[in-house]
Amino acid sequence: MYELDGRPAYEVYHKYLNIANDENFFMNALEFPMFYEHNGTTIVRAPAECRFDGAVVMSSDIEVGSDLRLSYGEPNTIVNCVEQEGKRIDQFCPEVVHIFSCAARKAFWSSREPTYEIYSLKKIAANSGFFSHGEFLRENGHLNQHNITLVMAGMREGEPHVIGRPLSQLLDEKASPKLPLAARMATFIQEASKDLEDSNKKLQQANEALQQMKKGKES
Repeated sequence: MYELDGRPAYEVYHKYLNIANDENFFMNALEFPMFYEHNGTTIVRAPAECRFDGAVVMSSDIEVGSDLRLSYGEPNTIVNCVEQEGKRIDQFCPEVVHIFSCAARKAFWSSREPTYEIYSLKKIAANSGFFSHGEFLRENGHLNQHNITLVMAGMREGEPHVIGRPLSQLLDEKASPKLPLAARMATFIQEASKDLEDSNKKLQQANEALQQMKKGKES
């Protein structure tokens, strides 16, 4: 990704997040991937490295002209989402759960055990899977390459057999009525990105109108 709004892509990470263009760029930027809409679904793209010219190497392509937003990976929210999906899979009573996680998620949990976020899934059934560089999902007739995603598939043969207690009784209750600070930060970043995007569009429209006025006077 060479440019964002006509400027070197790296400037977004430096200006808004104070991330330096050094050997630690990947780990520092990993918590702040890019969101963009593609084929009617939200795609996440992780910055892999930053080049000397300010271009950001992404884990896979982003179409020219796409609208991008910075996002933030909040640990508690991620774990809670995985647990909620685990409850849905548990209702299917699978005999095995195949789990395919992005290597970037492994790096994200570097301060913990690599499979920390899927601990609750181990209580459902036998697990198998691996870490990948990207995940492919067919959605709405399109084959999309995702990044930093977790793909889970519960499988069984024949009718369901309930073994032991349901997952809802095995999981610890962690619900809290208060949003953590990081979650509020995520909301702030999202809204600030939207405001900046809207401002840039209005400025572009104003510049185009000004250019039309100048052409009209010259003619």
